[in-house]
Amino acid sequence: MTTLDIKRLDDGDYSPQEIAELFAQFQWQPIETAPKDGTPLLGFDGGDHFQIKWEIDLEGWSSACGQPVVFTPEPTHWQRLPERPFN
Repeated sequence: MTTLDIKRLDDGDYSPQEIAELFAQFQWQPIETAPKDGTPLLGFDGGDHFQIKWEIDLEGWSSACGQPVVFTPEPTHWQRLPERPFN
Protein backbone atom coordinates (compact mmCIF):
# COMPACT_ATOMS: atom_id res chain seq x y z
CA MET A 1 0.00 0.00 0.00
CA THR A 2 1.53 3.29 -1.02
CA THR A 3 1.33 6.55 0.90
CA LEU A 4 -1.18 7.71 -1.70
CA ASP A 5 -3.30 4.60 -1.04
CA ILE A 6 -3.21 5.31 2.71
CA LYS A 7 -4.27 8.92 2.07
CA ARG A 8 -7.22 7.70 0.00
CA LEU A 9 -8.07 5.24 2.78
CA ASP A 10 -8.04 8.07 5.35
CA ASP A 11 -10.25 10.20 3.09
CA GLY A 12 -12.82 7.42 2.76
CA ASP A 13 -12.26 6.99 -0.98
CA TYR A 14 -12.33 3.18 -0.81
CA SER A 15 -15.33 0.89 -0.71
CA PRO A 16 -15.33 -1.91 1.92
CA GLN A 17 -14.51 -4.39 -0.89
CA GLU A 18 -11.49 -2.34 -2.00
CA ILE A 19 -10.25 -2.07 1.60
CA ALA A 20 -10.47 -5.84 2.03
CA GLU A 21 -8.54 -6.37 -1.23
CA LEU A 22 -5.82 -3.90 -0.20
CA PHE A 23 -5.28 -5.54 3.17
CA ALA A 24 -5.34 -9.04 1.63
CA GLN A 25 -2.28 -8.09 -0.42
CA PHE A 26 -0.23 -7.91 2.77
CA GLN A 27 -1.37 -11.12 4.46
CA TRP A 28 0.45 -14.46 4.43
CA GLN A 29 -0.69 -16.55 1.48
CA PRO A 30 0.09 -20.16 0.49
CA ILE A 31 3.34 -20.41 -1.48
CA GLU A 32 1.45 -22.06 -4.35
CA THR A 33 -0.18 -18.69 -5.07
CA ALA A 34 3.09 -16.72 -5.21
CA PRO A 35 4.22 -15.08 -8.46
CA LYS A 36 6.98 -17.03 -10.20
CA ASP A 37 8.38 -14.14 -12.22
CA GLY A 38 11.41 -13.20 -10.10
CA THR A 39 9.55 -10.63 -7.98
CA PRO A 40 11.19 -10.30 -4.53
CA LEU A 41 8.79 -11.46 -1.80
CA LEU A 42 8.76 -12.16 1.91
CA GLY A 43 8.81 -15.92 2.48
CA PHE A 44 8.09 -18.06 5.55
CA ASP A 45 9.10 -21.70 6.07
CA GLY A 46 7.33 -22.45 9.35
CA GLY A 47 10.16 -21.09 11.49
CA ASP A 48 11.78 -18.08 9.86
CA HIS A 49 10.92 -15.37 7.37
CA PHE A 50 13.28 -14.16 4.66
CA GLN A 51 13.34 -12.40 1.31
CA ILE A 52 12.78 -14.83 -1.59
CA LYS A 53 12.27 -14.90 -5.34
CA TRP A 54 11.50 -17.66 -7.86
CA GLU A 55 14.56 -18.68 -9.88
CA ILE A 56 13.40 -19.83 -13.30
CA ASP A 57 16.75 -21.50 -14.11
CA LEU A 58 16.80 -23.38 -10.79
CA GLU A 59 13.05 -24.02 -10.81
CA GLY A 60 12.87 -23.19 -7.12
CA TRP A 61 12.77 -20.47 -4.49
CA SER A 62 16.04 -18.74 -3.69
CA SER A 63 17.30 -15.88 -1.59
CA ALA A 64 16.46 -12.51 -3.12
CA CYS A 65 19.27 -10.92 -1.11
CA GLY A 66 22.27 -12.21 -3.02
CA GLN A 67 23.42 -15.73 -3.83
CA PRO A 68 20.89 -18.01 -5.55
CA VAL A 69 20.55 -20.61 -2.79
CA VAL A 70 17.58 -22.92 -3.08
CA PHE A 71 15.76 -23.24 0.25
CA THR A 72 15.28 -26.54 2.06
CA PRO A 73 12.67 -26.73 3.38
CA GLU A 74 10.89 -24.65 0.80
CA PRO A 75 8.83 -21.69 1.95
CA THR A 76 5.24 -22.52 2.85
CA HIS A 77 3.84 -18.97 2.71
CA TRP A 78 4.59 -15.59 1.16
CA GLN A 79 3.51 -11.97 1.17
CA ARG A 80 4.47 -8.85 -0.74
CA LEU A 81 7.35 -6.77 0.53
CA PRO A 82 6.40 -3.30 1.78
CA GLU A 83 7.45 -0.32 -0.28
CA ARG A 84 10.61 1.52 0.67
CA PRO A 85 10.09 4.51 2.93
CA PHE A 86 9.94 7.93 1.38
CA ASN A 87 12.61 10.50 2.27
